[in-house]
Amino acid sequence: MSVAAPVAHMGSGNFLADEGVADADDFRLRTMLCGHLATIIEHSSWTRALAAERIGMTQSDISRIVNGRFDDYSISRLLKAITSLGCGVYVILGQPSDDPGFIHVEIAAEENEQEPLAASFAP
Repeated sequence: MSVAAPVAHMGSGNFLADEGVADADDFRLRTMLCGHLATIIEHSSWTRALAAERIGMTQSDISRIVNGRFDDYSISRLLKAITSLGCGVYVILGQPSDDPGFIHVEIAAEENEQEPLAASFAP
């Protein structure tokens, strides 16, 4: 009995889109924002109850965000949560061109890190 060799397929370079995620770019951005919120909460040693109070969400909201279950949270709501903790958010819009647009997100490096966390993707 012979075993069929696995078949490899060339991906598009966008794993989430290749896996069928409906709006891969929105998902990726919300993932980064939730990860940043979770990092702030963890490094501050806050309980989820205290984090919820400071952010203006419920404790169950914080638990869902920290555990990566963020389908119910818009980018706008997550940005408001981040700014409520004193983080600045900068949006820079480039000039229109014939080239495809892109989204670039960069989270400032912490004091003990040399490089910021960054991701770029084309919508």
